[in-house]
Amino acid sequence: MSLDYNFRITTSLAPEQVLQVAMEALALRPASESPRGEIRGPGFLLAAGPVAPMSKAMMEEARGFAPSVDLQFGLEAHQRHTAMTAMLHGVLAVLRHVSGDAALLFGGETVLLLRRHGQLLLDASTGVWTPERLALVSAPYAMQALPTL
Repeated sequence: MSLDYNFRITTSLAPEQVLQVAMEALALRPASESPRGEIRGPGFLLAAGPVAPMSKAMMEEARGFAPSVDLQFGLEAHQRHTAMTAMLHGVLAVLRHVSGDAALLFGGETVLLLRRHGQLLLDASTGVWTPERLALVSAPYAMQALPTL
């Protein structure tokens, strides 16, 4: 069973360029046998593409920005802790290197991370941000309960 997470960011970069930043941070290489261009990470599959028009409209209505790039993470449930920590490491690397408003969503609606106008907010209600994972965050942030989409 796969747990689906989406990291959506507003940027002029192509999805492949944003994917490359995450891959470099995690020391991942593309697998030549992957027909859909997915990258295998520790306990997850990673892919990138443009944000679907409906998802873009939903984010714009709910959060006030229209993301252009979507990194999709499919976490393996039996490796959730390791996979989640690695995913957050990759997402935070993208945030360090790519400016723009961004959100990390679980299941398309639970907001785990939100960056708006340079301010980073981390969700305090889900338990995702353990001390180990907070140690990965190098930018100033605030913890608060983030509403779902």
